[in-house]
Amino acid sequence: MKQTIMIVDDSKVNRDYLGAIFEANNFAVLEAGRGGEALEMIEITQPDVMILDLNMPGIGGLETLRSIRAKGFNFPVIIFTSDNREEIKHRCMQAGATEMLFKPSKPNQILSLIHKCIVSSSDSPAKI
Repeated sequence: MKQTIMIVDDSKVNRDYLGAIFEANNFAVLEAGRGGEALEMIEITQPDVMILDLNMPGIGGLETLRSIRAKGFNFPVIIFTSDNREEIKHRCMQAGATEMLFKPSKPNQILSLIHKCIVSSSDSPAKI
């Protein structure tokens, strides 16, 4: 069975870029253009990993992440942002991010991080 990656980014260009990388590497891809849309989707289909943009209109990435963790979902969430300030990284990790991925990233960096997160999460207990 294919593993599922949810891409949450208001930029269609970013969703298309990431989606093409993941589909070419045999992942199933779900897309959401807003944080609220992603929160609705995970109630129906939990991804194996989520790639989450920080800066989105409406419910931003950090608020989306906090909501995911408050609901008890523990799948890996990788924050995908161009903001590499230490303060932002600290806030994301405190909110429950698994990893940070900075824009722009090359396909091999992205895939390596995805595989690392999948392996790590398979060693953790799942949500009950």
